[in-house]
Amino acid sequence: MRRQHAHWLLPLVWAALIFSLSSIPALGTGLGVWDLVLRKLAHAVEFGILAFLVSYSLKFHLSANLLLAGAITAGYAATDEYHQTFVSGRSGSVVDWSIDLFGIIVTLVLLRFWRKRQHFQASQVDPQVPENLTKGLSMKQREIVIDLDSVLGDTRPVWEAFLEHIARRFSVIEPLDTASLEYDRTRAVQQLDRWATDGIGNWRGQLIRFTEDHLPVYLRPDSRTTTVLRALAAEGIEIRVISDAPQELVDIVSSHLGIIRLVTECRGGVTLSKDSPERIKNPDELELILTSL
Repeated sequence: MRRQHAHWLLPLVWAALIFSLSSIPALGTGLGVWDLVLRKLAHAVEFGILAFLVSYSLKFHLSANLLLAGAITAGYAATDEYHQTFVSGRSGSVVDWSIDLFGIIVTLVLLRFWRKRQHFQASQVDPQVPENLTKGLSMKQREIVIDLDSVLGDTRPVWEAFLEHIARRFSVIEPLDTASLEYDRTRAVQQLDRWATDGIGNWRGQLIRFTEDHLPVYLRPDSRTTTVLRALAAEGIEIRVISDAPQELVDIVSSHLGIIRLVTECRGGVTLSKDSPERIKNPDELELILTSL
């Protein structure tokens, strides 16, 4: 499960580098006015890079995540200025924070522009649905298959939080080594069934209660994707959603995302391998299908 959070390593390392540089009493170059210009430019660049790394970790194809990345980076920039007030020879200022903010905004605007350009080019190069997607959309069957976790909402964070929860709660009754569970949840479920028979009984009931209580913390509906789903449903396309997550988790997530009335089926417990049916794995692919109709 640790590999699911590996993408946060780069922004954390970069943030640590910024902190270490801010702890140095003086970083002058002896170039007079140019020294001031270069240091202010470095402020904008270092926090622009951090904004990019954070947005990448948040999957920056979503506008809401760009805003979240900006808020996280701007908040860290503010704490960095405060940190400098404790360093001899350094000082924190609103001006420096504004320069940091400028670098953050420029970076996120460029990312937003790049994302729009990529989507525009993809839709202009070939107005037809790409060949690999036509396997998922037959004009006779008018049906598409969507990967829940890749397109609509990643259920793994709440799944992993649930595993940690039951491991702590039932550690006295029957220890659970979460690291030993299979990444494929169809197999992990079988492991949990064997573990539960030795002590706690129905772990699925625990999953339902935990997910209902904590899902809003881990997963928020994406209005853009929901709008595309609604448009596809209006075109008479049958939409099937699949995931390797347990059916109980899939049902709650589907209700939370507000997609139950838009799709034909939401099915959990599906082994997602190379031999699985061709499925849509990216929100942009949904828009390409919509524009091709």
